[in-house]
Amino acid sequence: MNEPQESNPKDASIFTISIVGAAFLSAAGVVIGLVSGSQAVLFDGLITASGVPIALISLSVVRLAAGRPTEEFPLGLGQARPLLELLKALVLAGVLATGALEAIRKILDGGEPLPGVAAVIYAGASAVACFAIAIVMSSATRRSLSTLAKLERKTWFKDGLSSLGIALAFLAVKTIPGETVGRISVYIDQVLVLLIAAAFGPGLLSTIIRNARALLLAAPDPQTRRSIRRIVQKELKSNSARAKRLVVLLIGDSVIVDVEVTVRSRTMSLEWADRVRRDLTAAVAKSHPAVTCRVSFYDQGRSGSPAGEG
Repeated sequence: MNEPQESNPKDASIFTISIVGAAFLSAAGVVIGLVSGSQAVLFDGLITASGVPIALISLSVVRLAAGRPTEEFPLGLGQARPLLELLKALVLAGVLATGALEAIRKILDGGEPLPGVAAVIYAGASAVACFAIAIVMSSATRRSLSTLAKLERKTWFKDGLSSLGIALAFLAVKTIPGETVGRISVYIDQVLVLLIAAAFGPGLLSTIIRNARALLLAAPDPQTRRSIRRIVQKELKSNSARAKRLVVLLIGDSVIVDVEVTVRSRTMSLEWADRVRRDLTAAVAKSHPAVTCRVSFYDQGRSGSPAGEG
């Protein structure tokens, strides 16, 4: 069994940067959105604000997920990571759905006047700040073992693209002359909200499905399963053995491989069994580091009775 990954001190700094940045930008977005009357800016601020409590929880979850197995939790607390990712995705999905429904209502009511210059300035400044935070996080996440820390950096990059899109759209409508642009300008704010919701939607759905599967102890993705099966079968074949049963589970960031090997007891020695376990675990871990292998041996000559496990 591989040792669990230690909590990286870099993770704490990553989430601290995220919390401070999100708190400042979300507060500015909500205030400017309300003052300027821009639903898109307010929406952008609420999306950023939704990540603040999750980032606070992430500080504890990263340490829990990296902790060593205990008698009470023999497989560790790796499930804390998909649970938090699922919670974050559901919170953000609720914000997106609420914003999209409100945008549709305002469009049906005839739209609203284009917000003032303050909204454009905020959106541009927010984009710069989000990209800057993502860049600062990049060097740290390269040395981080935490999936949550890497996900946090991607979230900031997406937030930057969202703010940049708002700034460019507002700027284009305000600077491009023409009667047609003037007529549609009352809908720009709401259309931007719908575009942001549409851009985030598919990724959120994928995140919700992936982490729900992880919590239900489903198998990892097909590519990972096929890769592990090929490695196990190749390693067993080189030791003149075959798998009676092979189960691959994903628990948090860890892959659990349960192999039942059919052998003839008269040809199996303790040294041979230990070598098979060791070689099999090493071969799988070479391509899939976060792995735990459990290998059981069944006597082919005694109706499948257990010959040993470990």
